[in-house]
Amino acid sequence: ELERTLSNANRRMQQELRTAASIQRSLLPVRLPNCFGSSFAWSYEPCDELGGDILNVLPLGADQVALYLLDVSGHGVSAALLSVALSRLLTTSTNSSSIIREKAETDSSYRIVPPQEVLARLNQRFYLDLAGERFFTMMYGILDLRTNQLRYASGGHNPALVLRQGGEVKKLASTGPLMGILEDATFDEDLIQLQPNDRLLIYSDGITEAVGPSGEQFGLERLIALIQAAEQASLQDALNQLMQSVQEWARPGG
Repeated sequence: ELERTLSNANRRMQQELRTAASIQRSLLPVRLPNCFGSSFAWSYEPCDELGGDILNVLPLGADQVALYLLDVSGHGVSAALLSVALSRLLTTSTNSSSIIREKAETDSSYRIVPPQEVLARLNQRFYLDLAGERFFTMMYGILDLRTNQLRYASGGHNPALVLRQGGEVKKLASTGPLMGILEDATFDEDLIQLQPNDRLLIYSDGITEAVGPSGEQFGLERLIALIQAAEQASLQDALNQLMQSVQEWARPGG
């Protein structure tokens, strides 16, 4: 009887985890912006049923796109719930103001909130809700499709990578501390001019910290070598090759 009870409880828990994972995935990009001159691709593979990472690509208007990836510390249900809660704040609702776009006070237009302000608002909200019990990292950028300029701020996140035509790689270092640790944390904002055929890669530590059978981590240098080797592949094919390489690295006997 005890065995049957435990088995039923485990089955219900697994079903609830699958349902929660489905809800989390429903918040990932469904349709990527169709922008002349720019294209986007993404991949999401949690190490468990649920993960603390979440990402999105959001049009902010005719000429600007917001991109972000955030990573809540830890794994499992609590980290996933927090990542979902944060992603719900990063919306572009047409009915009300949000953290990334807010209505102007004088007319019906919208003000696009600068990246450093977005991070500061999220940090304070997260800190007040959890009193510093957890932290998260985040890369948030606004891409101007007319000028190909990327304004970004990064709270303790892995350095985003820009692959230039010809193989040169530029690292976009963090512009602020881990988020959720200090209530009054401030974040700097940086700008990079992207050139035709440049590629921007935003990723979480699930890539660089993937551990192989020998105990060695995948690492940043291996990641850079892979994106350089896939420079001539399509954006989606290059991403698929990267994910396959990480999965093979982390596979027992891989």
